[in-house]
Amino acid sequence: MFCGIAVVAAALFAVLIVISLGWLSPEGLSNFDARLLGYDVDAAQAYLAALPDSGRALYLGVFRWLDTVFPVLAAFTIGGATWMIMAEHHLVRRIAASGMAAAYLVMDLAENAYVAQMLRSEGSVAQALVDRSSDMTQLKWLFLGLSLILLLALWRRNKGGAA
Repeated sequence: MFCGIAVVAAALFAVLIVISLGWLSPEGLSNFDARLLGYDVDAAQAYLAALPDSGRALYLGVFRWLDTVFPVLAAFTIGGATWMIMAEHHLVRRIAASGMAAAYLVMDLAENAYVAQMLRSEGSVAQALVDRSSDMTQLKWLFLGLSLILLLALWRRNKGGAA
């Protein structure tokens, strides 16, 4: 089951990348979701000024829908696989390890909400909104990376133990 969901998640991620690079990177600027190290007000303003109305509509429409479904599927796959691999571990350890994928999901969905607010804003965006959005972007990538590293380490350990 996880393999099928993982394949759909990977396909959605590929579509998100294509949309990002093809239509949401005006003047070579990365969209908010892709900025691993976050962004400041000036960077946010520059991106919003360069993004045409059609880009805003795409970002708030199809892209946002896909970027809501993808993290749910990714978190379910990563968290579920972590949970299963840790079947012999104490319940608290399983919850904590799988919880990193859940934390990734919460951060990504929060980021999406903040980005949508910025995209809908008229004129300049507030410092506090940009800060929250940027923080969620960075935390999203941190928790996704940590949950993937943990899953890979657990998988390698289990694979090594099974040989």
